[in-house]
Amino acid sequence: YKVLLGAFWRNHNPTDAGGQFDNRGPEFRPVIWVANDAEQDLAITSKNMMEGSGVYGPISDKGYLKGGKNSRRQIIPFVTEVRNAGTFTTMPEDGQDFVKLRPNDYKERLGHALHVIL
Repeated sequence: YKVLLGAFWRNHNPTDAGGQFDNRGPEFRPVIWVANDAEQDLAITSKNMMEGSGVYGPISDKGYLKGGKNSRRQIIPFVTEVRNAGTFTTMPEDGQDFVKLRPNDYKERLGHALHVIL
């Protein structure tokens, strides 16, 4: 589960309540789904660590984080929720393999990692 959390933090924006990348709407909001108390403890701990790290902050005009180790950068609050997983439901067929079907929508954001997905 720790490995999964690491991948989660590297691949989403925890400050965007409206969705992720080009995927907009409440079904794409940032949520960490947990199946038990141990996962919930790990999820909350990792969220608190990431939020307090200052990794996420205002973005410059060129797409880089403003500030740096010698400046006081404003930390943007996380909107990522930690919720009980409940019953799993499969995404409709038109939502499966979305990155493979529409790679140009993700090329800029995924960059060099796109070839691994495709």
